[in-house]
Amino acid sequence: MSNEKIFINRVNGNFTQQSGKSPVLRYIGWVINVLSILAISAHWGGGFMAVLSACMLTLIVPPIAALFAFFAAISTWGWPWYLALLVFLWPIVFLILGVGIMGSAYLWMRHRFSKTGAAQAHSPLEEDSIEVSYEVLDDTVDETLNEK
Repeated sequence: MSNEKIFINRVNGNFTQQSGKSPVLRYIGWVINVLSILAISAHWGGGFMAVLSACMLTLIVPPIAALFAFFAAISTWGWPWYLALLVFLWPIVFLILGVGIMGSAYLWMRHRFSKTGAAQAHSPLEEDSIEVSYEVLDDTVDETLNEK
């Protein structure tokens, strides 16, 4: 080992970590949280304990708080259901839209490939009929069936 000394001449002072999110989205999230706290506390009658409970619910269990805020905005503030859904339960809206889009794309691709016949296993269709030939070996009638 050598006894070399290392001298640091310059230290960069930019220690802030960029989260990659837009500040506008962060502010929208804060506005939604504040609206949910206000809606839940207004539904529970206002007051310090209602606001404190709504804050705790929003911070500890956000999905349950979003459901509470959805129903509180409808019943307390008189919002239409679609507006409360878009404000408080927007992830569910995107989830349903995503599932619908994926299902539509799957059905479209399935229809497209069934028309061209590419990448499809052979399946019997109406025009692919199978002829069966048979022969009667014994034409005696069972009398026990006719008695009942």
